Amino acid sequence: MSSILISSDARPGLPHPRPEGRSTGPHSGSLLAEKRRPTTGSAMFAGLDEIDWASMTHAYGPATAMPKVIRGLVSPKKGQRTRAMEYLEGAVHHQFDVYECTVAAIPFLIEAAAAPEVRGRHDVLRLLVSIGSAETDDVGELADSDGRLRRSAQQAVAAGFETFAALLADPQRRVRQTAPEALLVCHDRAGDVADLLRDRMSVESDTGVQTALVEAVGVITRRAVSGHQHEVDAASLLAWLRAVYTSPAPVEVRIVALRELLRLDAGDRPDLVPTLLGLLDEADGFDLGALCTALGDRVTERNQVLSTIVRDGPAGRRNSAMWDTRRSMQQWRGDYRELLAAFAALLTESGEDHLLAVGLLTDKAWPLTAPVADDIAASIARSLAAGASVYCGGSAHPQHPQGGNVWPLALTLIRLGDPRGLPLIQRAYEGDVLPDHTGPLLRPYGADAAGLVPAIRRWLQRLTADGDHKPAMRLLRGLTHIGPAAADALPEIVALLPYQDHWSLPLKALAALGPAAASEEPLIRASLADPRPEVVAAAARALAAVEADGTEDALRPLLTHDDPEVCLGAADALRAAGATDVLVGYEHALRTNRYVRHHALESIGTMGAAAAPIAAQVKTLLTDACSQQLAATTTLWRITGDLDATLPILSAAWQRKRAAHIGIATCWAEMGPAAASVESLLRTELATATRATHWGSRDDAIEEDEEFLRACTRALTSIT
Repeated sequence: MSSILISSDARPGLPHPRPEGRSTGPHSGSLLAEKRRPTTGSAMFAGLDEIDWASMTHAYGPATAMPKVIRGLVSPKKGQRTRAMEYLEGAVHHQFDVYECTVAAIPFLIEAAAAPEVRGRHDVLRLLVSIGSAETDDVGELADSDGRLRRSAQQAVAAGFETFAALLADPQRRVRQTAPEALLVCHDRAGDVADLLRDRMSVESDTGVQTALVEAVGVITRRAVSGHQHEVDAASLLAWLRAVYTSPAPVEVRIVALRELLRLDAGDRPDLVPTLLGLLDEADGFDLGALCTALGDRVTERNQVLSTIVRDGPAGRRNSAMWDTRRSMQQWRGDYRELLAAFAALLTESGEDHLLAVGLLTDKAWPLTAPVADDIAASIARSLAAGASVYCGGSAHPQHPQGGNVWPLALTLIRLGDPRGLPLIQRAYEGDVLPDHTGPLLRPYGADAAGLVPAIRRWLQRLTADGDHKPAMRLLRGLTHIGPAAADALPEIVALLPYQDHWSLPLKALAALGPAAASEEPLIRASLADPRPEVVAAAARALAAVEADGTEDALRPLLTHDDPEVCLGAADALRAAGATDVLVGYEHALRTNRYVRHHALESIGTMGAAAAPIAAQVKTLLTDACSQQLAATTTLWRITGDLDATLPILSAAWQRKRAAHIGIATCWAEMGPAAASVESLLRTELATATRATHWGSRDDAIEEDEEFLRACTRALTSIT
């Protein structure tokens, strides 16, 4: 459909074109002039007080205040109007929910939006747009996912069709600009709506309203093409959009028309990037984010546009490009090296440009930044040479740089496991303020971080003396990653033993030291009598790690402990000490809550065929509707190699819900050629442009999806 963007019959001489031969609907034009709107006063809101509002509730309780609130919308006092709108948005439509009182209020909201002397009517219209689910293309989904109330709300808002149609010609620009979106709620009148929007375009002079009209036509076109909007001539609407795009309309309007065409275009266009850049150079203001969204899976083209803006665009536009780049990275897979290089080049600048680069190259995007690690390291070196501190205290967030501009970039190198990150941590530890969460970030360095141990010891001593145990525990995480090379910190770890928390980090740190902590065996044994199961389990593992011999007498009775978490810890500990007959502990652990059971399945899987005697118990979990089903399935494969029992479950789970199925892909890699039947599933996933983690705004969306892609690649290589 690449021809969508070029039309041989487009009429560039028409600033607001309409395809020839298109018949007008019964309400085209006439409603714009003849609809009379009520005025404020006693005649408004008839029947408002007759509704039993007290029998209804909203997000915060009974809806008894609704009459006063609705009348407040038409108050001449701005404060009353503001409070009324806040009440409606915050309680009656709380977090976009719909209640019975929400539906009951809709006719009165429509009446308020139609009153010409009422101020703030565009806000009332926007509320109706949200309540009526104008963004939903398939109204059938409303009943399926949200029940009868949301569908009833949509129908009640759609009943305001004639009012919304009349508001297209309202004297107030913001009302005219919002009315097209309100008309999108009227699915049953889509043909009439399309006629009204195009008719209004022929007389509308305001650029902002024109863009709203074009955008609404684009939504109806997409609905028609996707089969959600019937009795609409999609070809005619496409031709109209092409004509607007090629007309002498204002550039902002042509950009919106092109954006809507891009949403519909499944083909490629060689000159798309220069076309977009030419339009953007011509425009003073536009929604870059909406244009980037319209490009969809055209990652290369979007990156070329954004890279050009970052290198040559004005400051305000570069700022938008930073946010749009971040969103794109979170949603779409692809090659971002050119775009990252454009941002890395800004690191040589100062002021706002430097902050933009820091904002992009840190935080959620860090897993993709390895290609520009040298630029990041060079920027840090320049700042330090100029007298900057690695860490100045406060937040490390790039938008709140009281922690300094160096530390966010340093965290990117540290997360990448770059060796140049270790000296930066060292310098940060030498300061007067301890940076948050550096301990957990030592994982990729392992024993290579041993040089940090003296600085960590000094901080542990200081924090323990001050009674500040929470940050001290975070530092212990760093020691667990360093392992036996952190043996010099043994006194500081022991000093924190009395302050065990739920995670039992002091005991885990002792376990990480191994035999180097053997002198503390009596203290560890004493922890086996702790009343907290998680502490006893950690103590069991620590005891086996520091003194493998002579521990069975203390650990074996724990295999049948009353608490399954203790049983699991004892079984893991005895295995680490060389024992094999520990299955009774795992059997107990499988009969418990999800958390313990999941970790038990992981341990059992590492035993392989040695765990065959409890395969039947694991198999009972294959019918578990929760997440344990997949863990049980992969565990069963590892101990039995039973393809018939496991491969169909894994394949079905993969196809049932698209997600970052790292565990499934890892299991398929272990199966090798025996899993040849899932080759097409892996190839499909690797060819999919959207990230498996793109929903929501998760901080680890990119990190997890990149790990998932690596797991899929390993599985495909193993299978083929």
